[in-house]
Amino acid sequence: GLYLLMGDKAAVEDVLKDLLVAYPDEQRFKVELGIYYMEQKKYDTAEALFKQIVELTPAIPAGYVKLGELALRQGDAAKAIGVVQRGCRAR
Repeated sequence: GLYLLMGDKAAVEDVLKDLLVAYPDEQRFKVELGIYYMEQKKYDTAEALFKQIVELTPAIPAGYVKLGELALRQGDAAKAIGVVQRGCRAR
């Protein structure tokens, strides 16, 4: 959003973390924070968030899709396919 357009990456992280504290059950904020970390190449942190989403809401595809995207960014197409297939079976 706005903070990224302004180039204030630290503000983005802070706002998303604050939203997660205020609304811990809102998975979309975890998705957004995970995307932020993925863009910052903090892959382990992004992966941990996406795995939390999968564990908490296995029937919702967002966690699987983002884990697959993360695997692709890291050059592991086979892992990406496996994650997405698991997501399809979880539904």
